[in-house]
Amino acid sequence: MAVPIELEETTYEKEELFQGNDWDEYKKPLTMGDSIDDYIFRLDGSLYQMPFPLDELTSDGWKYTEKLKKDEKRAEIILTKEGKEIYCIVWYCQRRDDPKWYVVSLKTGFGEGISDVDFELFEDHNRGDYAYGYGAHGIYGFVDPLYLEARIGIYTGTGSDKTIKGFTMTYAHKYIDRIKRLNEIATDVKGEVSITGKGNIELERDVSYKLTLYDEPLYVQVKSLYKIGWAKDMDIIWVKKGEKEEIIGYIEYGKDFTLCIDENKKPKIEVIRTEDGLDDEPEMLIIQ
Repeated sequence: MAVPIELEETTYEKEELFQGNDWDEYKKPLTMGDSIDDYIFRLDGSLYQMPFPLDELTSDGWKYTEKLKKDEKRAEIILTKEGKEIYCIVWYCQRRDDPKWYVVSLKTGFGEGISDVDFELFEDHNRGDYAYGYGAHGIYGFVDPLYLEARIGIYTGTGSDKTIKGFTMTYAHKYIDRIKRLNEIATDVKGEVSITGKGNIELERDVSYKLTLYDEPLYVQVKSLYKIGWAKDMDIIWVKKGEKEEIIGYIEYGKDFTLCIDENKKPKIEVIRTEDGLDDEPEMLIIQ
């Protein structure tokens, strides 16, 4: 039996960016996406991507009893399904041919025995998985550096057995050039190093590494976000090949970064965090 989820006190002003007046037609995701910043998750067997229409949940069997008032624009509701509960913040999107309520934040239970809702987060992290010490940080969550002060991102909760019990996901703008904005707030590049062979190379922050082993150069950089106060403990792993840029990792409390190029010239980055224990396996980020 699920323990009731208490509604949270929320800072209304910080949620003004959720109003969603420019949201396009929702397209239900078919996969878990390419990155954690796609804000895609699986809940009770169905895929969703933030923000999404409330009727996506109700059509999957979730029910709520609150009376939604369109003139108030925002509401907090609890949805139930077969004894399970989730908590949502919804905003009313008016600038559409068919105005409707959109979910901008969703929370399952936290703590011992509080949630029996099955879910999956990016990279196949599921309810009940062992969370060896990271909790809300690292590979089990995502603190979005673009909106950190509004607590936008993915936060996980663990029990005393160190397994994932629940999560909160709060949407970020879909219609922003994330890479452009991250490049703007990243610390300036200090220099460039050319890499011509295979092996392991320890990476320095804010140094551009040019890999010339391929037909087209591949650029790799650990970009620190230290110059903006709210993300000073976060780094991003930036990769560029040709005109294509991508962020392959958001790293909180990163300590050591090692570029590993194997005999087949396949590159990956080994990440060790300050909170890693001696028995923890380093996180490996594959460069496609």
